[in-house]
Amino acid sequence: MGNYIYQKMIQESPIAYICVEVIRNDKNEITEVEVVRVNKAFEELSNMDREDLIGKRSNDLIDKDQISIWYNAILETIKNEKYEFEKYVNVINRICKMECYNEDGKYIHFRVYKISESAFKLPMSIKKAPFPAWIKDRNGKYLDVSEKYLEVENLKYSDIIGKTDYDLVEKEKANKYIEEDQHVIKENEIHVFNNIVQKNLKPSTLR
Repeated sequence: MGNYIYQKMIQESPIAYICVEVIRNDKNEITEVEVVRVNKAFEELSNMDREDLIGKRSNDLIDKDQISIWYNAILETIKNEKYEFEKYVNVINRICKMECYNEDGKYIHFRVYKISESAFKLPMSIKKAPFPAWIKDRNGKYLDVSEKYLEVENLKYSDIIGKTDYDLVEKEKANKYIEEDQHVIKENEIHVFNNIVQKNLKPSTLR
């Protein structure tokens, strides 16, 4: 009876929840994870029915170049029993904060908190404009960037969304960018960047 009530509480919780099974090879290395359980809140967050999620494996849901990041988070969870991190999740197009819990090294339980809203997006005309453009939140995390930004930086969307300048450039330049951002917020004014943008340069050259 107690287990039934516990499962019902999870299913009815307003906090999104997903449980995955860790799949290992003969060397005990993680090769994949498989979705075994989600609640109603996760269905709403992902805009997917549980039938479309249960049984899906990491290769079906996660960009190949992002899989190692998730596996590292799982390893940290197994090591510490609980682990918290923030990540852009491509399957739901959101930056999320997650609490991860370990169950016997075989199952990982995620409580998912939605951070960014889809409203914080560039208009399509800016998204496809022939110049770099971006949106950041008040904490300096990138919420959206234009196609030209990705082309100039030679980055994928998932490489930058949810990251800050400290993740992308050296500390001195990141400090400068944060200072400029804070000035824009404080003065509520437009700040114009005059640096010339050339192709295949680092993010620091966008300003």
